[in-house]
Amino acid sequence: MSETLRDRIVVAAAERTAAHGWPRLTMSRLAKDVGVSRQTVHAEIGTKDDLGRAVLVAEMRAFLSRVRDSFGRHQGDLPAAVEAGVRAVLELADESPLLRRLVCSSHGADTAVLPLLQTEPALLISTTRDVVVGMVGLEDDHLAPEQVETLVDVVVRTLLSHVMHPTDTPQRTAAQVAWLVRCTIAGERHAS
Repeated sequence: MSETLRDRIVVAAAERTAAHGWPRLTMSRLAKDVGVSRQTVHAEIGTKDDLGRAVLVAEMRAFLSRVRDSFGRHQGDLPAAVEAGVRAVLELADESPLLRRLVCSSHGADTAVLPLLQTEPALLISTTRDVVVGMVGLEDDHLAPEQVETLVDVVVRTLLSHVMHPTDTPQRTAAQVAWLVRCTIAGERHAS
């Protein structure tokens, strides 16, 4: 029951943030939305920063689920898996009201964006990188572990940059990132 309540609180926080922005989210209002006391919200979640972390982790899970699905559909073809994963993440980013609100906040719509995006970007990058490194390690035996880590780091940082500041369609961006992966693998095969 406690986990279900926690999930309800996190979902309500994400919805309220998407609708009104992080600065306007209060634990009291959130408690009212969920139908519990403010003390219950604090007991389940902790501080507002803890809540922000929980919202960010929940959003990351949705994105990483898309990446896992893409790798599952393209086993043995790393560039195709990366292309499908990048495209799926960028399409989800386009559809995410929470992410749209946070991106708007970073462009001045709100004066304070979700603090974790500013103060703890390593959480986002390292978690994503670790999950993807595990999947890539299973996909390609032509790259050494440190090469896999470097390639994934470049792909993840490029992807996050395009999530925050898209410059092209998800399809074209995904194709461009997959091209980089293909070139890296081909170059390494040629060097071996």
